[in-house]
Amino acid sequence: MNIKNMLPFLDEEEVDRLAMKIAVSPTGEFQGMILKEILPFASEEGVDKAMIHAAQNGKDVSSCFPFASEEGLSDLVRLAVSGEMQGVSLKALLPFVDDDTLKALAQKVIASNGDFQGITLASLFPFMDDDDVDRAFVAQVEKGDPSASSLAPFASEDAFHYLVKEYLSGKLEHFDLDAFYPFMDEDDLKTIFNKVIDDCDA
Repeated sequence: MNIKNMLPFLDEEEVDRLAMKIAVSPTGEFQGMILKEILPFASEEGVDKAMIHAAQNGKDVSSCFPFASEEGLSDLVRLAVSGEMQGVSLKALLPFVDDDTLKALAQKVIASNGDFQGITLASLFPFMDDDDVDRAFVAQVEKGDPSASSLAPFASEDAFHYLVKEYLSGKLEHFDLDAFYPFMDEDDLKTIFNKVIDDCDA
């Protein structure tokens, strides 16, 4: 009897049991089957559980990502961030996780001087909400982090407008305006120009 031939005829609960068998197996397979082969037949909940168990046993679970739930993927990220499992590629998870998890990762990156397990803010920004991108970018500029210039293409004009106002009020002396001109709108550039001219006339 070959269970692989039964796959199309099993219900989700049965496939979920099979997925768990594979996940906890030392070899990562059961009767010649690997997780990747049965994921389309399993439930989201079943994929989530098998993925977490397999990852905790040091197995590559990247094939699970498209079939897992947002909640399951976020749990996986939290476990990886907390150091409870090794070998999970956080970067490969980024397209699949929710906004709250991305925010938490951004905070971790900022707290880790711009790099956490190979993840930088620049690698997070394409997946983050626009407002969260602006907040993270402004935080980097306010800290005087030189890597902020690499994040500029992802920030909105509103973020630059705020930073220009802060700079002109004397709060951001370390803010290198010259590096950010290509990303500013016409009004901010005009404001800066007029400020320079007025200061020279004073």
